[in-house]
Order: sequence, then structure tokens, then C-alpha cells
Amino acid sequence: MASRSISIIIPTHNRARTIARAVQSALAGAPTDAEVIVVDDASEDGTREVLRGIDDPRLAYERLAVRSNGNAARNRGAAMARSGLLAFLDSDDTFEAGRVGRLLGFFGAQPRFDAVADSFQVVHRKRMVDAGVPAIAPDGRA
Repeated sequence: MASRSISIIIPTHNRARTIARAVQSALAGAPTDAEVIVVDDASEDGTREVLRGIDDPRLAYERLAVRSNGNAARNRGAAMARSGLLAFLDSDDTFEAGRVGRLLGFFGAQPRFDAVADSFQVVHRKRMVDAGVPAIAPDGRA
């Protein structure tokens, strides 16, 4: 089973308070050939300065000159990606420990799959709530 690289794309706008945590969670446990791409949607709150403080060669940063929206930032990140395997992370969220390894393992073992959607958890009043996703198998069966 061949190893695959991964590009983790984080769109952001005015998230100086949370961006470092998001980036660090993506970098944690990621292989040396992974990349974390942060596309800043014209933030005005010091997001760029926070990212300058993260010294990791796997981190790439680009700032859009004009506010365009999260989808434009995601698309720019996808265009910058070196890997064909993309993962998206919002700038106020985090990956759980081992997340990148599980993604790489899944796609390494299941090369016929092109995409996966999975559940996520929401912290509400200090309580973790599983948001879940629809129960549909990759072949379209429920």
C-alpha cells in the first residue's frame, strides 16, 4: 500500500483567537510530506501575525486582498494544494488526535473512494455533542 500525502486547507477570516489552535491540530501527527494551507479571507484582526509565529515548513499561508467568502478561500487553497487528497478544517475547529493518520489510512486502504464525509462533535456549554452525518454508504446504499 503506497503512502499518500495530504493537503489540509483552512479558510479563515478574523480568527486570530482560534487559528493557531486549528493549525496546530492539523500539524499534529501529520507526516512530513503533508501541507497545511491557510487562506486568509482578508482578515483585519492580526490573523497574519499569529500565523507568522508558527514555524513549521508544512504551513503555507496566503492572504486574499479582498474579502471573498469561505468558499473562495477553500477553492484557492485547493488550487494551491500539491496533494490530490484534500481535507478541510474550519479555523475555529480542531482535528482530534490521530485524525490525519486515520484519513491517510482509510484512503490508502480504499483507493476506489474519492471522498468521505464524516461526523463531527460540537462543544455546547462544555459538553461534547456528536453531530453525526446521514447514514449512507459510499456505494450510495442507506
